[in-house]
Amino acid sequence: MKGFHKLVYGAERVVVEDGLAYLAGVANDAGLIIVDVSDPSAPRRMGRYTDPTCSEAVTVAGSHAYLAHGDEGLEVIDISQPDKAPVVGHHHGAGLASGISVFGSYAYLADGYTGVRILDVSDPSSPREIGYHKTYRALDVDVLGASAYVADDAAGIQILDVTDPSSIRGVGRYDTPGEAQDVSIVGDRLYVADGAAGLRVLDVSNPNAPLEAAFFDTPGYAWQVAVSGRHAFVADGKAGLRILDVSKPKSIAEISSFLPPGDGDTRGVYLAGSLAYLASGDVGLRVVDVSDPKHPKEIGHFDTPRSAQKIYVAGSRAYVGDTEWVHVLDVSTPSAPRALAAYETPAYARGVWAVNGTAYIAAAQAGVLVVDFGADPGHVASGQGASRKATTAVVER
Repeated sequence: MKGFHKLVYGAERVVVEDGLAYLAGVANDAGLIIVDVSDPSAPRRMGRYTDPTCSEAVTVAGSHAYLAHGDEGLEVIDISQPDKAPVVGHHHGAGLASGISVFGSYAYLADGYTGVRILDVSDPSSPREIGYHKTYRALDVDVLGASAYVADDAAGIQILDVTDPSSIRGVGRYDTPGEAQDVSIVGDRLYVADGAAGLRVLDVSNPNAPLEAAFFDTPGYAWQVAVSGRHAFVADGKAGLRILDVSKPKSIAEISSFLPPGDGDTRGVYLAGSLAYLASGDVGLRVVDVSDPKHPKEIGHFDTPRSAQKIYVAGSRAYVGDTEWVHVLDVSTPSAPRALAAYETPAYARGVWAVNGTAYIAAAQAGVLVVDFGADPGHVASGQGASRKATTAVVER
């Protein structure tokens, strides 16, 4: 080895042109880093362009470097002065719609590396974007009053003021130790499904300065959390459903768990009264009676054809995100869910929200689909080929 130049985290790609090395950095080195390697024994840092999104590739043509950020898009960087490297152009990628919440006439979309988007859905057949705020990698969003709480993957939690949806402001943040996948706001407590770091509970009574109030390291990977009264229900991947007592602010205790049969991978949980509906991967939808949280008991199930990832329940219907399909089930008899409709999405259904027979689907790179299943979904879409009968609206970014 002739020389060495230390990075904080590392780089995904490197290109060398005319004695200069151009590195596509990741994590704490995210962005473009330019190093003078004309003397290989003494590499010297020149300029850099920083970006919160990890870079995936870089190429150089003439006086410009082209830096790819995956879902974030493409940066065009002027390298005619290698010690400065200003951005001269940007093309946004399509984003990766991962989570969606609908309140009143607004839909709040967690759109991956492109951030959080607010859509006016007062006319569901013609949704339109009215506000946008960039975050690191928005995976989920929950809203209470004038505040939106964003699960921002490795960047933790972002708190946004959405009083004026057309002018969103970031007001607070908290870097959780894991990868924030999902959030649920209850009063002044924010419950965070933090991936490998389990459940984190934040005190957000002061949105400008959130503090961690408690945590519990679940045995699996915390994908989603739902809260009812003194209990939190965590979809913990291969470790199934974990039921935690969160009544004591600084002392969370696990009181029971439920493991779905077979090779279940529980990534979604929705509470409806005394029932927990679980999206459990290859073993489909599981319906669990949690009226006695210390003794959860399965009372029904539905084997979705693929891998159940997301679940939302509205009234007597359950909407299951099953990879590239959304299944609508009649759960008026929870012990015997019955298929009503199936709708094929152009990309993975990563998030589902429903109200009054209309489903809002966060469909990864395809954006948002608004599907009107109406009063009788069995006549809207049932199986492959019939799904085109549903009314849809795709929100372009």
